Amino acid sequence: MSNTSKAARDSAGAIDRLLNREPPPGYIAEWTAHIGAPVADTRRTLQQVMIFKVSGEHKALPAHLLHEVAEDCPFHTLPNRSAGALKGLVNVRGSLQTCFSLDALLRTGSAATQSAEPVRVVRRVLLVDLAAHRIALEIDDVCAVARVHEHEMRPVPATLTKAEAQGVRGMIQWNEHNVAVLNEDALVNAIREYFR
Repeated sequence: MSNTSKAARDSAGAIDRLLNREPPPGYIAEWTAHIGAPVADTRRTLQQVMIFKVSGEHKALPAHLLHEVAEDCPFHTLPNRSAGALKGLVNVRGSLQTCFSLDALLRTGSAATQSAEPVRVVRRVLLVDLAAHRIALEIDDVCAVARVHEHEMRPVPATLTKAEAQGVRGMIQWNEHNVAVLNEDALVNAIREYFR
């Protein structure tokens, strides 16, 4: 008999003794409790957000609202609508969508004045599904889609007015930028109010 086969039998015997030994006291009860414990629901604490820039500020919306990001869309102003949340209509691949100024809609930041040109090209729009409407939001740039845990969300700064604070759910940090996570309910309410 060779030394190799004797060593293999000894190893097999040692492994057999290790796996078939009696467990220490409390071992089975501890693992039964661990496996039977409820699993934390991370869906409530984790969400994806689309981070974008508008009026030079970083903002975010829940990613599930996003339908599409469109670029270089012909934009048409509406008569007698020179100011306010409604910017006009934007043509996205042959479909006209109502386009809003996000800042004017939620009263956050500084809403840019609307151009007097009847037709111009919008660099980027977010098409989002809100309150049974697909609307376009004019933005400057799309930055990223990020995962955000609930515990990472900071409170709204006290420097915002009451109207502005209602439009912001909280603040997150992304690439050394403060990002305002917009309040989906406030946005839905603003859209509903506008369409009344």
